[in-house]
Amino acid sequence: DKHRVASGEARRSAETCLEQGREREMARKAIPPAWRVLLSEPDELLRDLLVEKVQDATGVRPHHVDVDEFLLDLSSVLMDSTAVRRPSIQGQNHSRRQGSTSLNKDPSVSKSETVDNWRSRAVAGSSRRFSQNKARAEEGFQDIVYDLMQILLETYPSVLDKKTICYLESTTHPMGTRLSYSLIRKISKGREISGHARYKKDVYAGRWYVCTEWNKTYHLYNAVKLIEWVNSLIAETENFEAREALSVIVDRLAAFAQRSQA
Repeated sequence: DKHRVASGEARRSAETCLEQGREREMARKAIPPAWRVLLSEPDELLRDLLVEKVQDATGVRPHHVDVDEFLLDLSSVLMDSTAVRRPSIQGQNHSRRQGSTSLNKDPSVSKSETVDNWRSRAVAGSSRRFSQNKARAEEGFQDIVYDLMQILLETYPSVLDKKTICYLESTTHPMGTRLSYSLIRKISKGREISGHARYKKDVYAGRWYVCTEWNKTYHLYNAVKLIEWVNSLIAETENFEAREALSVIVDRLAAFAQRSQA
């Protein structure tokens, strides 16, 4: 570790992670305008799916002009709100058919009601994202670590195999970090080491405590090491939702590292 710091390798690794974070943010900001372009262009697949759905429900094939008019009106509202309804997920696949035809599943729901629903979700989602981003701008390194361990130990425990769990229970300086204790500890062993509580009092998955002894001096270095580790977990897991949750953790760690360098 001292060699990596002295040679500048640790700094270069941190800069690489930050650059990847900036690139991801640039791509994220490009999503709304790209979405508007897609909405402004005719979508023959969506039109055909809607025609089939109406014909299945009524036995009558709707006129293409009426279908195009409906989609155009709906697209105008969506372009104003830039709201994107999350598509249904089956395993790892996004199903366009399910996402598209679910715009108005209930035949008793009018077009105006559907549009109102989309607008309401957009407003609520924007407000929620603003609150989350504001809170995250002030969050500490350890808060992110606790959320990470909740994801790995409770929400998606299949991401970690038994060997990795044993490693986290028994290894100091895990994942190459400067943490002087094991990251997690069985509750049967208690929270104290040498007469001092070294682990958070909250119990994770009914089995573990999570270490609190992250030296602030090494927060930036440790954030980079955790980004590397979490990225490796993302690459290995086949659970799409776990990958999404862990990607958020990577974003938060990268944002923290960027604030630390400012």
